[in-house]
Amino acid sequence: MDIEVNDTFCNFTGYTRAEIIGHTANELNLWVNPEDRLQLFRLLTNDGLLRNYEFDFRTKSGLVRTALLSAEVINIGGEECLLAISNDITKRKRAEEEIKLLLTITQAINEAADFQTALGVALRQVCESTGWHYGEAWIPRADGKGLQCSPTWYCSHTGIDETVVTALEEFREYSQGIILLPDKDLPGRVWYRGQPEWMADVSAESNGSFLRAQLAKNCGIKAGVAVPIIVEDQSAEIPKPKVLAVLAFFMLSSCPEVERIFKLVSAVAAQLGTVMQQKQSTAELRGLFAAMTDAIVAIDAQGHYLKVAPTSPEFLSQPASELIGKTLHEVFDLQRADMFMKQIGEALKTKQTIQFEYSLNISEQEVWLTSSISPISEDAVIWVSRDITTRKLLEEKLRSSEGKMRGVFEAMTDIVLVIDKEKNIEVAPTSPDRLYGADADPIGQTIKQFFQEKTAATWWGKVEL
Repeated sequence: MDIEVNDTFCNFTGYTRAEIIGHTANELNLWVNPEDRLQLFRLLTNDGLLRNYEFDFRTKSGLVRTALLSAEVINIGGEECLLAISNDITKRKRAEEEIKLLLTITQAINEAADFQTALGVALRQVCESTGWHYGEAWIPRADGKGLQCSPTWYCSHTGIDETVVTALEEFREYSQGIILLPDKDLPGRVWYRGQPEWMADVSAESNGSFLRAQLAKNCGIKAGVAVPIIVEDQSAEIPKPKVLAVLAFFMLSSCPEVERIFKLVSAVAAQLGTVMQQKQSTAELRGLFAAMTDAIVAIDAQGHYLKVAPTSPEFLSQPASELIGKTLHEVFDLQRADMFMKQIGEALKTKQTIQFEYSLNISEQEVWLTSSISPISEDAVIWVSRDITTRKLLEEKLRSSEGKMRGVFEAMTDIVLVIDKEKNIEVAPTSPDRLYGADADPIGQTIKQFFQEKTAATWWGKVEL
């Protein structure tokens, strides 16, 4: 039974002095974990004192806070009493909790294969760490006019009735089929305003405030939280904040701690922007590389392979893993390596893109490539190569055909005229002396100008037929 307390104790428990004096901690429901109370008295019985004992206590409003307690058994008027001093460390514990959760999520996101997987990791980690039963992610549409539900979501099955799980799946199915407009529904408002928001009971909201209120009621969903993942939009003329995604979490019961959890989740989400943007950019680049048919490598001024993009490995002289760290002179013959180094040097010197063509013997076949070398720093370039073997073969066939046709024309004794629709003459180089004098030049003249009118009319009449 408490016989005396100071004002500070009253302030952080929320009780008045009159409500505390004459009552026990159990009567006031201060202990969150009964085992903490039993452990405290065991330690006091054995040692007679206690230093920095950490425990959670419940305030009058139901909020849970954390304190460090030091206590000692003293004698007052022949009666043993407990002198206890508590120090509220809730802020410190929340900061530690925030850092721990952030580190856990960040590490898991870094290990995720792509952006959608990273979103799933964030949903699962937050739900499992803070007690949310359901989590979903919303992504801005490409046209920027609405939010669409990500295929990634999380639902806890622990301790939940199967009928509730089924209702949550229906809630999820409906969510996947809708587009949220700016400032509509909880995620839509968070996206539009760029600020986190929480609701104590979404099922009690109107359809105007929460479009899925009836479905939430069917599921037993109560508390709801949505937080934005914000990054800096570098594509804008003046960089400005942009919402990359909105994470929404729901709980199947009212929770006096929802505001505290909301602050924790908001603080963590505010730190996830950079790592999530990197994951999205990586996924976009991976998709871009997968669609590319060019070979891309980064090489330094000394000719060392720095990076090899996962595109068109068939055009590399060796597997990518074997190229990293090697020099051009270790990969190619001296003459070819010297030529490549000259091109790299020219690109770095002029700070301009250098383009050239060359052939390689790959898998016992001659492959022609066109390459562009562009500087990316003071001592490194990016080298992009494209296969032009088919073009080279066609050019060779065309040259061969042109040579054959030229020989045919030169061997002909017939006169060949090429006349356009305006009746202008072009004459192929076949026995022109038989048709006109050596000094005459019909090119560019009409047949009427060059020949007699009757002859011209006769010839053109046959052409029109």
